Amino acid sequence: MGSFIAAARSEVTEQDPTLTSESAQGGEFTSFRPGNNPWCIITDASKEAPVSLQTERDACAENVRRWEGAAKKLIDEALMSGRETDEYIIAAMLKIQVSMTLIALGSAFIRIETEYDRFTPEFNTITTFSESIYPALLARDRGSMFYFNIGILPGLCQVGMWCRHKAIRARAVNLLLRSPEMQEGVWHSETLGRFVDFLRKAEEDGVDEDEFVPASKRVSWAGSSVSLYEKISQIRYIKRNRDSEEFLRKNDYVTWLSEGFRME
Repeated sequence: MGSFIAAARSEVTEQDPTLTSESAQGGEFTSFRPGNNPWCIITDASKEAPVSLQTERDACAENVRRWEGAAKKLIDEALMSGRETDEYIIAAMLKIQVSMTLIALGSAFIRIETEYDRFTPEFNTITTFSESIYPALLARDRGSMFYFNIGILPGLCQVGMWCRHKAIRARAVNLLLRSPEMQEGVWHSETLGRFVDFLRKAEEDGVDEDEFVPASKRVSWAGSSVSLYEKISQIRYIKRNRDSEEFLRKNDYVTWLSEGFRME
């Protein structure tokens, strides 16, 4: 699924030379930019997605929904078990994975940040089930915080990046920051938490009466360069110039220490 989205976006994204990787303080950085990952939003300069790609995307999403419907009875039975049982944990992870996949497929060709709002139920599902199995995941192996399997961290990152419902997003970000050394494959809890918390703080100074970030205050992540060893990340993002239609491209550096993080 992720490879399809990355490949599809690379077909429709025109690379912007201003968003290429830059080194900071002489460190070795891993670069994330449009075209090499499924997370960066498509820019206004991007080409329209071919109908064939949209059709393939829709077919993938329909297959996920068919599987969800076929497995519903078994998953519901497993969710009746105690939260510490293997049955409950596996069922909760499957619910998280389904929501993650539907969000990733449904947002593959998104151009406007407000389009993510239609996935608010999926964002809530990810956050709710992550909260429910989080204690059990930590209790399973207190001798190690590293896991090869993918559990809750990528989904919580989705919520932190794209969910603009203040309360749901706050729950996801707080969960990422609660155990900073937790790691699932390449997904590191503190790194993700500091990153999405930066995006949240960059746009949440004026939520509306429904607890959503207004369209005029939303930012689009355009890329990052990350050094886990030096605990620093260059974040490139796009935001509106106040309430005008003009967009500004900005670069900030975020570093994280044991007591928190700061912008350079």
